[in-house]
Amino acid sequence: MYLPYVGKKIERLLLMKEEMGFKVYWDGACGPDKIQKFAPMGMDGFVLGTTMLFGKGRPYGEVIREIQGMRMPSNS
Repeated sequence: MYLPYVGKKIERLLLMKEEMGFKVYWDGACGPDKIQKFAPMGMDGFVLGTTMLFGKGRPYGEVIREIQGMRMPSNS
């Protein structure tokens, strides 16, 4: 389950990652809203599971293409 206070911690990590030389990946409760918010902020990757990939009743390839086609919000 995503706990809202974690978002601020992730934002801080994303600001530090270049200076400290590490990568940040999201694993757990990763839905479209999280990808659309944190991908443009510099998240290095997302581990998909039940929330977005499994148990959708459709082929994984179809679901993955849909995810890849998600539009990211403009930063302007």
